[in-house]
Amino acid sequence: HTHTHTYATVATAASKASPTASKATSARALVREARRWATARAARGAAARARPRLRRRRVRARARACVHGHAHAYTHACSRSLAHTCTHVHIHTHMRAHITHTHTHT
Repeated sequence: HTHTHTYATVATAASKASPTASKATSARALVREARRWATARAARGAAARARPRLRRRRVRARARACVHGHAHAYTHACSRSLAHTCTHVHIHTHMRAHITHTHTHT
């Protein structure tokens, strides 16, 4: 949730100068965020369609990621490559040390 907090801070700072400008900035940030999530979701869907065998294991891996406290980096990854890295680690290795190492250097 780091990026959301940053946008809120920027909007608050801009509102002191001009409320209209802050409203426009936050709206633009929200649109940009929504567009990025739509792109990431589409890419994930294409990957799932390409490898239908992994679908069941991916869902179970996501649940285990939440249990181990890696849900933030797993779900809110800033770059699509990082999201793929987290998915790859969770599905294929199941090594707690490797997962911690990957998420430390985010």
